[in-house]
Amino acid sequence: MSSPDEIVRDLKQHFALAQEVLTVIEREGQALRRPDTPSLSEFCQLKKNLLPRLNQSLDTLRKHRINWQKFSLDERARHPEIGMLLRQNQT
Repeated sequence: MSSPDEIVRDLKQHFALAQEVLTVIEREGQALRRPDTPSLSEFCQLKKNLLPRLNQSLDTLRKHRINWQKFSLDERARHPEIGMLLRQNQT
């Protein structure tokens, strides 16, 4: 079973990865709005590199979620940061 520390670490890593994905997509959007026709191959490659990391991170979070739900209410109450990080990642 996952420890609360592992869950916190992985939730923070997933959030950082989501921020990285957002940055790439925002940069791509800015490039698409330029009047010249930019090469989008850079963004395609960046997204291809991010996809396996994102899939792995999502798989890890799914496992943590199942384990987290098995914790007692008292144990979950002792780790309010996890609930906050779960909400932050869902947002």
